[in-house]
Amino acid sequence: MTEGVATPLNLEFHGVMRFFYQDDEEKVSTKCIRVSSTATTRDVIDILIEKFHPDMRMLTRPELSLYEVHSGGEERMLELNQLPLRVQLNWTKDLREGRFLLRNAAAKSKPNFYKTDGEVPVGNFKRKLSKREKKEQKKKEKEAKIRGVTMDDSSQPKLYDNLSKTFTRTISNPEGVLRRKRQQKVEQMERFKNKPESGGVLKVYAHTVFPGANYKTMLVHFNTPASYIVKQSLQDFGHPKENPQEFCLVRVMLPPGADPNDYIKEKGWNQEAIMDEDEFPLESLRAKRPEGKGDIIFELKRRPPDYQPRNKRRKNPNQERMPYFLELHLDGTDIIDYKPVRHRLMMNVTEVGSQRDPNSKTPFLELRSPGILPRHCVIAHMEGVVTLTPSRPEALVTVDDQQLHQTMVLQHGNVVRFANTYTYRFCDPKVEDPGWEERQRTLSESDPHSMETTFDGNFETKSPSSPDPQPTPRAAPVKQHILPATLEFREPSEDAFLKALIGEVNGAHVHFKLAPTYALYLACRYRLSKAYRPNMDATERAQRLTPFINKISDMIDTTVRENYQIAMAMTFWLANGSEFHHFLQKDLDMCVISQDAQDILFQSAQDAFRHLVRRIRFELNVTLGAFFDSSGEADIDRDFEEDEQVKAKETERWMSPPTRNQRRGKVTVSEVLHILSSVMTLLRRCRVNAALTIQLFSQIFHFVNVFLFNRFFAPPPHPKLCTKAWGERLQRRIERVFEWAEKQGLGGAAHF
Repeated sequence: MTEGVATPLNLEFHGVMRFFYQDDEEKVSTKCIRVSSTATTRDVIDILIEKFHPDMRMLTRPELSLYEVHSGGEERMLELNQLPLRVQLNWTKDLREGRFLLRNAAAKSKPNFYKTDGEVPVGNFKRKLSKREKKEQKKKEKEAKIRGVTMDDSSQPKLYDNLSKTFTRTISNPEGVLRRKRQQKVEQMERFKNKPESGGVLKVYAHTVFPGANYKTMLVHFNTPASYIVKQSLQDFGHPKENPQEFCLVRVMLPPGADPNDYIKEKGWNQEAIMDEDEFPLESLRAKRPEGKGDIIFELKRRPPDYQPRNKRRKNPNQERMPYFLELHLDGTDIIDYKPVRHRLMMNVTEVGSQRDPNSKTPFLELRSPGILPRHCVIAHMEGVVTLTPSRPEALVTVDDQQLHQTMVLQHGNVVRFANTYTYRFCDPKVEDPGWEERQRTLSESDPHSMETTFDGNFETKSPSSPDPQPTPRAAPVKQHILPATLEFREPSEDAFLKALIGEVNGAHVHFKLAPTYALYLACRYRLSKAYRPNMDATERAQRLTPFINKISDMIDTTVRENYQIAMAMTFWLANGSEFHHFLQKDLDMCVISQDAQDILFQSAQDAFRHLVRRIRFELNVTLGAFFDSSGEADIDRDFEEDEQVKAKETERWMSPPTRNQRRGKVTVSEVLHILSSVMTLLRRCRVNAALTIQLFSQIFHFVNVFLFNRFFAPPPHPKLCTKAWGERLQRRIERVFEWAEKQGLGGAAHF
């Protein structure tokens, strides 16, 4: 380990390094010396001989060599012209921990620096203690002697362990950093072991460009391109400043039994192929090869100046439109830390299992897990319909958490689990992007009359081009479900855009009351379409859309809570919130990724409904006393529609919070009907759903029923009301409410 590194001066820097020495009696001692970045192995050995045994120069000098020893048992002798300080600094790039050992080249045994817990170190390791450590040791021995406990030699390794953990450095503890990085590497290896199809280990050699190095090991996914591996290899080999464009990754086919380290001696094996930047090296290792063909290794080489990439195979558009399985986490959540694997389901039959029949040419999805049978299930893709059938009764297959026992037709968005080990989402590109065929047809026609209408502000509205007044005869196009317009907005102005649509909108001044719903839905569809970041695939766009929809629902919920006393605002957002919730539910692309937003919208619609009913009850509570007016004035009809003063008060009633002022004068049944009429007008103007309208008036009529019942029978009972005359009067007044409800189409809700 490097104990400290000085600031570079004239491209030369120094560091304090620890070295171990093993003598002929296999005893080990250690020293720390200050080493320059320009000091070679020969210079360091001369200094160490002087430090460990000054009398060595007077006697026969043995053949001493400097070795680097690693925790995995690997050992390498440093060449005399190598630079030990730079060699040690490169250990951090490989996440390796090592020690430098000076010993006789003829020695056969070596000390074990990396003992595990409970394991006794090999050899008699004794290090000379400093004065401070000797004082501390004497103090401990004295205390132990007083307590009657003697210290044995077994405490010596503990002192070394304590020293190695508390050694003061000028930088943060590098061993702790390396330990954490190694732990992360182990965790990633465990994930690859549990899911072998997601990634694995790749070894990259560099015999020709960096002869002094052996190979570098890296953990990569199956969809990691060769360009990334070249760049990462240059960093691991200690040349991060090299231009990756000048290097390439070469796939080499080794003859059976050949050693990769003989590459230079054999001058290659004439079975090499340069990999293009977008190829996946790990896929080559995954493919099964016939026996006797040898192994595949990867060499980092200089790119030939005359090299031209091979002609890329054109992607078959029909293949890109095939349904596929998208890899998910075990709990069914989307994978965001790496690009998930997609398994295309070609026409005909695809088998799923742990062991493929070598004689079969059927597409095969190989899953390795104890619960996966050799032939687990069969996926059939026929005429646009995909079915899933378990091969055996004991084959565990679940679709949307329901175990499958027979053939089932898969729908877009279904979550499929195989043996509770592998989880995928079934995706149908025809449902994800239904307008793809129409766009392809439009592009092929190269219509020059397309137009774009741009308004002032941070959003755009695009309308499809008008048809040619004299179209050429052709076959009728297939009907596609395409939105008539798109709404685009810039990402930096996203908050201002949503604030103008939700937080600052005044429902009374909006002519089309559902305009916020349609604008928000068009914005969501734009974020999901290829027009938004064309270089991004559908999965990444869906992952970006989820927080955007959540933000919309949170803002609607906040607006409802802030304006709960204003009936107009509650009606406006009851209509828009419920309608936007309905759009998300019925949209096949967004219904799965917007579950949290749907829950929030559902709750906000319930809150708006509850606040609106409470406000209407407050208004009716003042006028329902007209049903118990003994005079005939309560039955006088009054035309409120022609009274401008009443209209102004009505608008103010629903646009402002309620007041506690006592009403003066007698009230009439006509005023009760007028309040009900104004509520109906408000609901229709805001385009509240008919089902919500019926539910709201059902609660209003129930409130009227409770009010009348309690006035009749609440203790003490009123003796004058329990007469035939009062019964006829009350029936006549209630019938006026029934007649109004029948005219409004609320006859069913009025039967209270």
